[in-house]
Amino acid sequence: DSVQIVSTEQFKDKFGLKAVQSGNWVLKDKESIEFHVQRAAEAFVDMADVTGISPELLGFGGRLGLSFGARGKGGALAHYEPVQRVINITKMKGGGSLGHEYFHALDNIIRDLMRQKNDGESGYFATERPDSLPDGVIKQAFQALQKALLVAPQAMTKIQLDTRMRSELQGMRLGKVLSAEMKMANIRTPIDVIDVLISSHVYTGVHKNQPLSRHGTLAVLAGMREAGMITGDETEVEVPMLWEVSQFKQKAVLLDDGKPGKYWSQPLEMAARAYSAYLQDRLAEQGRVNDYLAYSTQGGNSRVGEVAYPQGEERKAINAAFDRVFQAIKAEQVFEKAVQNESLMDDLFGVGQLAETWIDEEEGCYACL
Repeated sequence: DSVQIVSTEQFKDKFGLKAVQSGNWVLKDKESIEFHVQRAAEAFVDMADVTGISPELLGFGGRLGLSFGARGKGGALAHYEPVQRVINITKMKGGGSLGHEYFHALDNIIRDLMRQKNDGESGYFATERPDSLPDGVIKQAFQALQKALLVAPQAMTKIQLDTRMRSELQGMRLGKVLSAEMKMANIRTPIDVIDVLISSHVYTGVHKNQPLSRHGTLAVLAGMREAGMITGDETEVEVPMLWEVSQFKQKAVLLDDGKPGKYWSQPLEMAARAYSAYLQDRLAEQGRVNDYLAYSTQGGNSRVGEVAYPQGEERKAINAAFDRVFQAIKAEQVFEKAVQNESLMDDLFGVGQLAETWIDEEEGCYACL
C-alpha cells in the first residue's frame, strides 16, 4: 500500500512509535528529514506486509524510538540501543539498514513480550539463546532459525570407546552452564547435543568443515552423557562423523579474521543480516523493492557487507525459518497481548526516558522544513 506522511505525529501514530528524534544536522536540511521520514514509513509498511505484523504494532505500543542522524556511533551506518530501545539511522549512509536494526529490537525483546515480564537483561537476544524462550511454537521456531543460520551436521558413524577414551570421558565435565542448557533443550539425538554445544561455544571448530577431533568427539559424548543418552561405559556409540558448518557462518568468521564471535559471526548479527535478505527476497517475489528497508544482500561489487549475507539453498532454508518465526508470533498474538499490558510496556521501555532529547512535537520536526 502507498503511504504519504505529512508530519512526524502522523508517522508516530501510524506505526505506534514512541517518538522521532532528529539530529541538528538533519533538521537543518529540509530534504533530508523529508526523505528519511517518508522512506522509513514506506519501509515499515513493506515490513508489515512481509511479517504479517500490523503496522501500528511495529512500534511496540508507542514505545520504540526511531532516530535520524542524532545518535551516531563511530562509522556505523545504523545501530540499535537495547537499553533505551531506540533505532538510529545515520543521515548519509543509514538507508538500507532499517530492517536489520528492527530485527535487533525484536530479537532483543521477544522473550520479555512472551513472558509478559521484564527480566532486566538488556543484552539478551533470542537468536543467541533460543532455548531460554518459554516453551511453545515460538521457541521451536527460533531454535530452527538458529540452526539454519549456523550449522547443518551430517553423517553419523559408530565409534569404538576404548578403555582410554572411557577414562577420559569419565573425567570430562562441561560445566554447570552447559548442564542447565542441556536440561532446557529438547535433546533427542547426538545432533541435538551438537547444536547445544555450538550455542554454548564449547566446541571450537565450528568455523570450518572437518571430522570431529578426539576432543570434539569427547565433548559430544560428554554432552550425550549429561543429557542421559549414554552412561559413558559403552564400548560403541553412534556420533556425527562430519560437521557441515553453513557457508554463511564460514564467510562471517573469515570476515572476523578467523575469530568466531568477534562481530560478523555473532549469531545476533548473522540473524539481522539474514533478516535483511529475507525481506528483500519476500518483496522481490511480489515484484517489489524497498532499498531503504534492505538492500545489496545478493553480493557483488566486492563490498565486504555483501559477502556476509546467506546465499543459495542456505538462504532459502533461512527464509523458510523466518517465515516460521513470524507465523508463530502471529499465531500466538504476541504483539497484541503485549501492547494491551500497559504496565508491562512501561516497565520494558520506561516512562519519559530521553525526554530532554526527543524533538518537541509542538515545534515538530517539520517546523524546520
